[in-house]
This record gives sequence, C-alpha cells and structure tokens, in this order.
Amino acid sequence: METAETSPEHVSGPAAGRWCKVARLDQVSQQQPCAGVVDGVDLVLIRTADAVLAYDGRCPHRANLLSEGELVDGALVCRGHGWRFDAATGERRGGLPSVCLQAYPVKIEAGDVLVRLGATSPSAPVAAGSAAAPRRTLADLPGPPGWPIVGNAFQIDVPRIHRILENWAKKYGSIYKVSLMGQAAVVVSDVEIIEKVLRARPKAFRRTGAIERVFAEMGTAGVFSAEGAAWRAQRRLSMQALSNRHLRSFFPTLNRVAERLRALWAKSAVAASVLDIDADLMRFTVDVTTSLVFSTDMDTLGGGDDVLQRHLSLVFPAFARRLLGAIPYWRYFRLPSDRALDRSLAEIRRVQERLVVQTRARLAERSEADSEPRDFIEAMLLARDEEGKPFSDEVVYGNMMTMLLAGEDTTAHSLAWIVHYLSLIHI
Repeated sequence: METAETSPEHVSGPAAGRWCKVARLDQVSQQQPCAGVVDGVDLVLIRTADAVLAYDGRCPHRANLLSEGELVDGALVCRGHGWRFDAATGERRGGLPSVCLQAYPVKIEAGDVLVRLGATSPSAPVAAGSAAAPRRTLADLPGPPGWPIVGNAFQIDVPRIHRILENWAKKYGSIYKVSLMGQAAVVVSDVEIIEKVLRARPKAFRRTGAIERVFAEMGTAGVFSAEGAAWRAQRRLSMQALSNRHLRSFFPTLNRVAERLRALWAKSAVAASVLDIDADLMRFTVDVTTSLVFSTDMDTLGGGDDVLQRHLSLVFPAFARRLLGAIPYWRYFRLPSDRALDRSLAEIRRVQERLVVQTRARLAERSEADSEPRDFIEAMLLARDEEGKPFSDEVVYGNMMTMLLAGEDTTAHSLAWIVHYLSLIHI
C-alpha cells in the first residue's frame, strides 16, 4: 500500500529525495502513533485500515513529539497541550490558528515502512553561514575572568552554582562563556533559546559527555544520560510507559497519596507543630513514583519503610559533585562519602532486582490477552528494540533509577517552592 504523492518539501542531507526505512510494518499499530526518524528529522506514523501515513513529527504549537501522543476518535492528540490533528489529513481540528501537518509519501516494501523526504526541512538545524545563523563566535562572548589553566573552576561552589550562574547572567547577559580546566562552556539563561536547544537534541546538540560517564560509573545510565540512537529508543520506551492512557488510570492512586499528605499536614496544623515540608514532599513523591513505576506503595508518609528514599537522597548530590568536580578523584580512591554512596547504590540495586524478579513472575502468570503493561517496569520488560529483542537489564535498571530520581528530588523541591510562593499570597 502507498499513500498519494505529495510535493517534496522537507529535509536537506543524505536522505533528501530517497526512500528511507523508518519502521517495520508490524511496529505501526492502529491504536497508537509510531515514531520515525530520517536524517535527524522526527516523523510520526499513523496506520489506518488500508494505509500508513507519515507526518512531520513535531507539533507546530510547542514542538512536542507527536509520536508521544495518542489516537482518539480519528484524531492525533499531542500530549503537550492537547492540540488535535485529523489522522487522515493532518489538519488541526478546532481552534486557531488553522494549521496542517506536513505529509510525506509512504510505501511498504517487504514488511518495511519507507518514507521519502524532500528538499528542505524547517526541523533541521540552521546551516552555518546562513542569514539566521548566530553571528558571534565563542571568542566574542563575554564572561567572568578566570585564572590560568583552571579558568573559573575555583569560582564555582557546587551547592550555590545556580546563584553564581544567575549573578553572572545579570552581569554578562543571557549568553556568556566560562572556562573550566581548559574547557570552554557556553551558559544560556534565555528560556526561548534553551527550549530550541533541547528540542534540537540529539541531532544538533548533546549533553556533555561527563553526564554519560558519571551516570555509567554510578550504574544509573538511562534515558537521561543516553545520546543519539540510544536516547531515541529509550525515550520512546519511557514515553510509551508514561502514555496519557496509563496516567489517567493512575489518578485514583495519585489522589490517595495526596490525601495521605493532606491528612498528615492537617494533623500537624491542629497540633501547631513545625513541619519540614521539603522532607514530607520527598516522601510524597517517593510514594507516588514507586506506585506509578513499580505498582508498589511504600507509604513512607504513613511511617512505612523509607529506606529507598534515604538512599536516593545521596545520589543527586553525589552526581552534582562528580559532574562539576574539577578532578575525578573517585576513580582512583574513595572518600567516606563515596563509600556511603556505593553502599546506597548497592542497596537500591537490590531493591530494583527484587522488583524485576517479582514483575517477571507476575507477567509470566498473565494470559496473552492480558498483555497491556500496568506500570513502568512492566512496559520496559515487555518492550522490544528495533531488532525485536528485549532491552538489557542494565537499560531496565538505569531507567528505573532515572524515574526514581526524576520523580523524587526535583519534583519535591519544585512543589516546596510552589508551597512557599502560595503561602506568600496570604501574608
């Protein structure tokens, strides 16, 4: 089967004008959109009763990946802000502005889905030397003066790095440079530029290699630290596990844990006792995350075993120290803090291994008709890569850790700041 031809309008580079394989036909279902990539250009594939359709994979609203959305009543729904596009035509349903997704020719050969791109791509990075390209070089950027060899390394205090960078941004502008042990780094504080950079990875930008190395050393490598093809595969895996359909079914659990937190704070209010809100929110996010990821309610808010939370609390600070450390001493000798981290990581791994064993046993008892994953770990164990093979245990463990860290530390601190600002409204 093949779609009607459209004029070639997208992509410059090796893939321009050629038929390129983007997926196997059996990977594209009628129940959900499928991701595809050609020469760094993101595509979304939709399967109807008699054809496979390919569209530009980024939502024209805020450039969210449309392959992470869902199909509802013949519409492709972006998971970011709910924009809906007719699955058959690509036209936006309802609302303004009236836009249409760019469509591409598709054909099926030997069970493979092939897509042909065209001549230029608005999704592609701006070529150097073009009118829209930046005109300043690294040497042109302002920045704080540093010392010979070490640069600005000794001016950065890790616990205060956010304040230091903010102060430098006020003095040197939204784009400035720093030097760390001979390595130049560009610091960006402009939100719009940051969004563009994040959306352009991993094609045009990537995270610093130190992130991959440090996460790998700590045995926590997952979608956060992955790059290139590994990032795309793990990103697709993670977002499938966190689909809107799955999250909607999780609302009763979220409500139950939130009520547990409210009751705890209400009791403290009656007793007029002082609360450590950040600590409470840490336990709240651990209860939520473990329920979502592992279908396991640890009830740390209710006095349950908070051993996992205590071990997790050591990981993020250690990661920050190692990522920003001028000298990777831990590769040669261990300080007491490093040995404590090793013990915590080993304990977290034991918890992960136990949960994986339990989940595999649970999946083995289910019938083939009951194959829909019920939590994040089930989705990871059931998923297959592009060659139809299961993901390795290291990938599974790394992404379990990524979910725990993302759902615990940063979320808890963000909620604590929200509570702080809400309290100021009533002062």
